[in-house]
Amino acid sequence: MAERRGLVTDPAHVYVDHSRSAWSRMRKRPGWDRLLDDARERGFQHIIAYHPDRLMRQPRDLEELLQVSDEHAITLHGEANRRDLSDPDDRFILRIEVAHACRSSDDISRRLKSVQDRVRDGKPQGGMRRFGYSKDGMTIVEEEAEIVREVFDRCLKGEGAAPLAKDLHRRGIRTAGGKA
Repeated sequence: MAERRGLVTDPAHVYVDHSRSAWSRMRKRPGWDRLLDDARERGFQHIIAYHPDRLMRQPRDLEELLQVSDEHAITLHGEANRRDLSDPDDRFILRIEVAHACRSSDDISRRLKSVQDRVRDGKPQGGMRRFGYSKDGMTIVEEEAEIVREVFDRCLKGEGAAPLAKDLHRRGIRTAGGKA
């Protein structure tokens, strides 16, 4: 991205936070913290990230970057756009993007917590009926369960998925949704 924009990148100014969530409020992101510290000290003119929501998913992170930019006139480059952090319109759009990214992360977290709670409580996950279980997701349909046991047994003995599927099709056994 730097080369396409005619920018030179000093390898000392490449900041990486492997497997560090930009969403988690309690996280430690040494690369992000170092980027902000170095930007304050050196007065970077450009920051390059694939997309702003990969760099910041919390509004406070954006506000911190904007504060640094107020002193050093930083331009934020992404794969699809460029934001001049001194421009009020670009700042407004970034605030919306980061707020949206934060909301998306919050939604994902809420859904995952719900799934984890259902797993902990031994409840089904919802969605389509699973073969071998009734619609309530808890009651075993014995005729289907027998087929599930057979398929697992044959699979454990080394039979491949394609021959198993062909046999089930030949025998007229349909999915829980009634498909071949």
